[in-house]
Amino acid sequence: MAQLECDSLCLGYPTTGGWKSVVRSVSFSVEEGDTLAIVGESGSGKSTIAKALVKLIPVKSGSVSLDGVDITPLSSSEFKSFRQKIQLVFQDPWQALNPRLTARQLLAEPLEIHFSLTRSQQLHRISQLLESVHLTESILGRLSSELSGGQRQRLLIARSLAVDPKILVCDEPVSALDVSIQAKLLDLLMEIKRQRNLTLVFISHDLAVVQKVADHVLVLQNGQVVETQPCNELFENPRHEYTRMLIDASPKW
Repeated sequence: MAQLECDSLCLGYPTTGGWKSVVRSVSFSVEEGDTLAIVGESGSGKSTIAKALVKLIPVKSGSVSLDGVDITPLSSSEFKSFRQKIQLVFQDPWQALNPRLTARQLLAEPLEIHFSLTRSQQLHRISQLLESVHLTESILGRLSSELSGGQRQRLLIARSLAVDPKILVCDEPVSALDVSIQAKLLDLLMEIKRQRNLTLVFISHDLAVVQKVADHVLVLQNGQVVETQPCNELFENPRHEYTRMLIDASPKW
């Protein structure tokens, strides 16, 4: 059984004229411990899918299943236990982290929502989270707005790991960072994946990045799947013209 599965997923948003379709009949599955990359140009629907996987936006039709359970019809309270299983790493840490909260407060918040920990247990857990993303406790009293871009993204990853998820949805997790920092963050994500046996859904427009991290690749064009292949096979023998165009346009690392 797939750990994460989407069946005929249709997504969009209401307009004054009715409904604007963004994602049309997308189906895929991700096995435990695998990394599925979803790639495509800006506006192809990648981030919309990422938000639907964690129920940040409603599903027009189709289903999203975690461990065989359809989460699509669940209310917010019913989804709470599943939220511990799947977490989203946002693209932009400047917008995703409250600039008025310290690093300690940002890491403590999900722990307080999902667990009943003593003060010492919470501090120990926060220390472990920082260590997992290679940050020191010296940042705990600092506001997120006082941190560098790389530190903010590491803090954002640590925050997503706070509830010990089994699936991590990474929405362009390095695109907002300098190129010199991107490779280090990718190595960190792969290290965390191995250590925790995580399943990853990795959203990206950059096939050079995808080639470094993915087991399988789903290619999205204008909200529809045009190709799905194991990563090595896709780069060696792309089947669709759009995939070949993306590969040819991709910078080489």
